[in-house]
Amino acid sequence: MKGSQLDYERAHLQIEQSKIERKISEYTAAAKSAEVAAAKEGIAHRQIKSPLDGVVLEVIPHEGEWVKPGDTVVQIVRMDRLKIEGHLNSSKFLPHEIRDRRVTVSVTLPGHPEPVQFTGKVTYVSPLDEIAPGGTSQFKVRAEVENRLVPGTTADWLLRPGFTATMTIDTTGGMAKLGARD
Repeated sequence: MKGSQLDYERAHLQIEQSKIERKISEYTAAAKSAEVAAAKEGIAHRQIKSPLDGVVLEVIPHEGEWVKPGDTVVQIVRMDRLKIEGHLNSSKFLPHEIRDRRVTVSVTLPGHPEPVQFTGKVTYVSPLDEIAPGGTSQFKVRAEVENRLVPGTTADWLLRPGFTATMTIDTTGGMAKLGARD
């Protein structure tokens, strides 16, 4: 009986030890889970997210360099929607006739025999008149147009900043046509 009593006690103690080891494993797993959550939070805290889709033109700090909140770290240019600016003759149009109007922008692209057209809307009309070379009074007009990807690509855009374009504004009394730059 003495041997079976010892076997019983040993089995009982092994069960207790297994329960304790299981609890320790649960606490270790919870601690590791907390470490993972803290690491994810640290990564999220150090990530830089842009409020817009665009193309990174320049990364300003060097790799590994610390930056503070509010520091400029990258220069991004938005390519899916571009701003087009031009001037209208003040003697032919009033700003309220142009504001929020639909526009069509035509651009002759290298390698394209026909102008490519983009659509958008006037987003800004200057309240101030400027005197153009030649003495005519004019005001600035800005529109935003939807750009398109080059067919068959995922990152190459048809319209690029700096192109010369013709913007046609759909007005109540007809069409206003002006040269513009994006």
